[in-house]
Amino acid sequence: MTLSGAGVDLISLARAKRFLKSSGSRVKRLLAGSETRLVRSLTPLMFARLFSAKEAYLKATHDPTLDLSDIEVKILPRGRFRVKSLRLAGRHFLEAEGCFFHASSHVGALVILWKP
Repeated sequence: MTLSGAGVDLISLARAKRFLKSSGSRVKRLLAGSETRLVRSLTPLMFARLFSAKEAYLKATHDPTLDLSDIEVKILPRGRFRVKSLRLAGRHFLEAEGCFFHASSHVGALVILWKP
């Protein structure tokens, strides 16, 4: 496999909390189908993790046509996650792995995208 891209994103927990409080139903538009079941139980930390993972993935793919709802994040143990596009890019789903990091009152995500 060869490295195809890398992306990093950082979001403040205060911003995530404000967004959740003020956005209501708009939050659903940012989530992939399997993630929408989490809407009622989303904490600012969980939302910040999902959002930063999706943004980092967008940066790694360099695909301006992707929407956040096209990106599915699966949280794994030990601060890791797997992320993929639900839309075909060429003939393959682009899947990547990443990890979360916490700095003071911020949450960040790092994504590494590999080509098969």
